[in-house]
Amino acid sequence: MDHSEIQERGLVELYHRGLLPPDEEALFEEHFVGCPECQEQLVYARGFQRGLKTLAAEDAARTVVQ
Repeated sequence: MDHSEIQERGLVELYHRGLLPPDEEALFEEHFVGCPECQEQLVYARGFQRGLKTLAAEDAARTVVQ
């Protein structure tokens, strides 16, 4: 699996969401180990997800308080 295929198919996001079939997941992980760019994208995806969860929790808390 090469980097251009990973980018074109959005495999970092699919991997992050657990949506890759096991064979593709293994190929992605082989690439991922040596690719700082994909590692960085996964860190951003995880941070974005945490941010969304935090915002949702804050919105829910504000709703309860009101």
